[in-house]
Amino acid sequence: MNYNKLRSEWKERIEEYQKSGLSKSKWCRENGYKLHQLLYWIKKNNQNENQAQEINWIPIPVNHEMVEMNEEKCITIKIGKCNIKVEPGFNGNHLKDVVKVLSEL
Repeated sequence: MNYNKLRSEWKERIEEYQKSGLSKSKWCRENGYKLHQLLYWIKKNNQNENQAQEINWIPIPVNHEMVEMNEEKCITIKIGKCNIKVEPGFNGNHLKDVVKVLSEL
């Protein structure tokens, strides 16, 4: 028996178990299966369902005017191969420390 057919059969068995209202052990005894088989296929079934869930992305509106305005107010400092983008409200002491470290490289 191929794996897909076996998986399909166990999916049906899991649905039967869930509808029965019985404990896993009792359902297995009454239906002639070993408990570890049921547990294995429940785990496999849950993994497959989790992998099959589709990701729904939520669009986030972007205010392009604000992006352009912020870029116009920024200055870029180039030190060697490094570029530092400085925006309004920056911490001057922090910038000094960064420039010092980069100039020593």
